[in-house]
Amino acid sequence: MIVNTEYLFHVELFGFTERERMVFSSMFKLSEMRSRTYREWDGQSPPHPDCLMIDLEADHARMRTDQEIALPSGYPIILIGGKCPREMTPAAHLQRPVRWAELLLTLDNTFRSRLRVQPGDSIPAHGEALPAETSGLQNEMELHQVDQWYDRSQAMTFTTDPAVLVVDPDNRMENYIKAKLGNQKYQIDYASSGDRALDLIELNRYNVVIVEAELPDMEGYEICKALKKRDDRRKIAAIVLTTRTSPLERMRARMAGCDAFLSKPIDPEKLLRALEKFLPDWHREEAPLKMGAA
Repeated sequence: MIVNTEYLFHVELFGFTERERMVFSSMFKLSEMRSRTYREWDGQSPPHPDCLMIDLEADHARMRTDQEIALPSGYPIILIGGKCPREMTPAAHLQRPVRWAELLLTLDNTFRSRLRVQPGDSIPAHGEALPAETSGLQNEMELHQVDQWYDRSQAMTFTTDPAVLVVDPDNRMENYIKAKLGNQKYQIDYASSGDRALDLIELNRYNVVIVEAELPDMEGYEICKALKKRDDRRKIAAIVLTTRTSPLERMRARMAGCDAFLSKPIDPEKLLRALEKFLPDWHREEAPLKMGAA
């Protein structure tokens, strides 16, 4: 792949878990499909990075920040987690959990003012959209960052069937979910509009709501907001499906309270993996048998 080196920036990573580094690696790879590209600095070429990203919760993080305070390097610094030293003024400071789309948007903002643009040149877009054909990679990164809500090695007992609500004008999604979860005795409900979905949420309790972002009568984000505002419903997981893929769109979803954001077209197996993040392994509590009179 040919990369536009005018908009190529190298990022040094200090600290971070193996899981986070895997997500960063995928994010950098994804950025190569846009006009503005990021790569992890290899410590050699170029002579110094364009940006330093420090995990403040890593071993020796304080030593590295003290070094940057004493001998400023001149390139922007992005801090993740922890507490920012009073003597440091970073380009950005993000608290965990950090979503990859939020980090990509932060990098875009950090370098926007440093782009060498001549009169008449176009600037890579703020919150630039990602190509639709990259949806598989985006969804893989999203699944890496979503925590497991239940320990699926431990079966849980319920008095009623766990339930999933599918909100999508296209009923093929409902049919797919029923095919995948029906044999596990999950209750599957379906709504083709936002109003119908809100009515069902008022009447029933669900483990997961899968909602299309673009509904005929409202945005799917409104359903997420309605769930998270209610004390008796906020523990319902909200998964949003959409063809809108910009980092800004993902930020909108997160602000609405969405627990996972998946790009269309979606691999059915990835959707099932997302569901398993929020559904327990379970069995129903059986009512005790009543003994008849002797």
